[in-house]
Amino acid sequence: MPTGQHSFVEWLVRQSPSFIGEMLRRRADLAVPRPRDLTGLAARASTRTSVARAIDNLDMPHLQVLTAAVVLAGPPFDAATVSAASVRDRFGSGHGTAPTIKEITALLRDLNAAGLLWGPSGDLRIIGPAADVLGPHPAGLGPSFTAALSGADLEKVCNALGADDAPSAARALSDPDVLTEILAGLPGTAGEVIGKLDDGNPTGTHEQDLRVVPAGKARGVLEQLVARGILIATPPQRLTLSREAGIAYRGGAVFRRLDSSPPRPGDPEDGARPLDQSLVDSLAAGAAHDVLRLVDEMLAEFEAREFSRLRAGGLGVRDQRKLAHAVDLSMSDAARLLELAYAAGLLGTTDEERPVWLPTPAADDWRAAEPGVQWQRLATAWFAASRAALFIGRRDASGSTPVALGPGLDRTALQMAKREVFGLLARSSGIDSAGVRSLLEWRLPRAGAEFAELAASVMSDALWLGLLGSVRPGSGVAALCTAGRAIVTGHDDTAAEQMSRALPARLDHVILQADLTAVAPGPLAPDLADTLAKLATVEGRGQGTVYRFSDESVKSAMRRGWDAGRILSFLDEHSEGRLPQPLEYLVHDVARRFGRLRLGAARSYVRSESAHLLDELMAAAEHPSAPAVLDGLRRIADTVVVSPSDPTMLADALAQAGVAVVAEAADGQVLVQSIAHPRAEQAPPRPVRAPTMEMPAGDASELAAELHEAEKSRSSTSSASTAEEPAVSFALLREAINDKRRVWLGVSDQSGHIRHILAQPLTLVGGRLHVHDVAQGNDLTIVAHRLTGVSPVTPSTDEGE
Repeated sequence: MPTGQHSFVEWLVRQSPSFIGEMLRRRADLAVPRPRDLTGLAARASTRTSVARAIDNLDMPHLQVLTAAVVLAGPPFDAATVSAASVRDRFGSGHGTAPTIKEITALLRDLNAAGLLWGPSGDLRIIGPAADVLGPHPAGLGPSFTAALSGADLEKVCNALGADDAPSAARALSDPDVLTEILAGLPGTAGEVIGKLDDGNPTGTHEQDLRVVPAGKARGVLEQLVARGILIATPPQRLTLSREAGIAYRGGAVFRRLDSSPPRPGDPEDGARPLDQSLVDSLAAGAAHDVLRLVDEMLAEFEAREFSRLRAGGLGVRDQRKLAHAVDLSMSDAARLLELAYAAGLLGTTDEERPVWLPTPAADDWRAAEPGVQWQRLATAWFAASRAALFIGRRDASGSTPVALGPGLDRTALQMAKREVFGLLARSSGIDSAGVRSLLEWRLPRAGAEFAELAASVMSDALWLGLLGSVRPGSGVAALCTAGRAIVTGHDDTAAEQMSRALPARLDHVILQADLTAVAPGPLAPDLADTLAKLATVEGRGQGTVYRFSDESVKSAMRRGWDAGRILSFLDEHSEGRLPQPLEYLVHDVARRFGRLRLGAARSYVRSESAHLLDELMAAAEHPSAPAVLDGLRRIADTVVVSPSDPTMLADALAQAGVAVVAEAADGQVLVQSIAHPRAEQAPPRPVRAPTMEMPAGDASELAAELHEAEKSRSSTSSASTAEEPAVSFALLREAINDKRRVWLGVSDQSGHIRHILAQPLTLVGGRLHVHDVAQGNDLTIVAHRLTGVSPVTPSTDEGE
């Protein structure tokens, strides 16, 4: 190793700007916040948090090679450095082909470029926290028996293996031939025990605690395996396959094979036949049409009913169930529909003492937009969202159960899952959920079960929303539709245009039937749909909508100022055929019985040309179940009744009592009423951004050049006088403790004066640094907040070295 490169920090500060730029490109987290210089960058790159993030982003072959290097650094190999040859020897030839030196060299070069391995290519060292990040069982191997045992127990195992010391015993047990010879002298179940513990988890349990005894006195298979260091017994009743035995059982390898290529999931026929993009777009448009209809129906429900906001935020389970029943969805589908509308800013809560959920003004704009634009707004909002509807109703680690539209649903991993899933889809002509899962297990093997579940939900939601379409009906294999690809690449206008072409055109007519129903065979123009909803009641939804005309629905329209002529004229204009005679009879019959009572302001009054009708009204007001507002009615003439109540309140009370009235203005003309739906003024939720894994190459190169210049300035001054980020200082100290290296410390006293100490750091525990002062020859304890800076010792700064 070149002189002076005894630590990761010293090695990194000597690298070229191009090397630093490449490391920043691969590990974007190192640039936020911007490091002061290369020393600060090196310290940050060696923190456990940053190393863990970099390792979590490795694909399978890079993770395997790094893991093999970590295993090489410990017993039984105890290699100070690793090379391509030594790493290759730790891979078997699973599937008949062992990895080549060229393959391993390329993978090591990538790990070196990411700063996870450092030093010259033939003598690479592992970044400090890597072993800790990989955990106690790298590659599914247990601990070394030389580390787990001590004293007499370790001596017994060494004697059983015929070795003079622990390192020799470890090397012997890791030899496949030695393990084969040992197992040959034991019952056949011994091999079965090892096989079970070599299947991913090296730890198992036993009904009683075992201890190490001399091999000659061991009884039973498990006790004999413990006596030879093959199994490690730890209380309570736990058995672990030792690292040496695990490696020997794998033929001397850490991994049986190198998974250098991603899996090829899916039906081979799907890859052989060309993708029918028009079919994909058509099936995706069908899903998009259903979603647009459901969102519109849901918004109508929020206008028609009161849905209270819970005190802690969100929508109650009972209200969610009511909504699900109203739009004919399962609870889980209703949850993702709610979250979709919420992400798009279509739902919000009022600022009242008893807040309720209502559509927002953005919902009115959305309803007025063309279908393609409607879909694009929903799809764009979903793609950027970080709230996972998947976890609604599921108890989390804190014991709380998130509800729809409530807190606790944000997951940064959801955006990472979308990034990875759509990256796979963009490079594929068709893939199913199982294929996505297997590819992600290769691409991000450390992502975990929750990430896999999120990725599956991304595929499901994308199909439901219409970003994807099946390559064949019922095949389960899906591909990006043309509009979906535009959403993923950020071309929103193109997405809206493409989906507009694929979606069915809006209709300006309905089919009126003799059974007093109107059938809309497709999506209706917004004005037509709104007007039909005033004249009739929605009876059924699906690919088409069924409206039912009734006595009450026609009365409701007439209360809003519609007369028989206007109703029939509108229906005739938008009917595909002639008006059915039963519908004409219904409208005329209701009109004859409607409007014979007149309501005005006296503060309010009710008048009618028929005294008999007012007799019925007064009788209804005296009924015990009549609304309290009717108690104030007073008859001032045969044809006039007055009330102290507001006309609107009186009209509502009369409607409850079953009395139909029509409002009139001061001049006696019918007052046409319009319903103004309240709206909630609320911005859509702000997504929680997932960390960026890669930095643009141009930005990385520019920052690398700036850090090199800053490092030159640092080297020309006493850098320990300059305040560093605590994380940087602690990382430099931990590296110095591990490598037993000296550092320069800047320490501030109670007066604020800074003194410099050439010190050998000993421990850093609980915010207290214990060091040996090289100049004074004594040990010191320094409170961490007194440190102003830490600088590695180099030949030019190490006085007397």
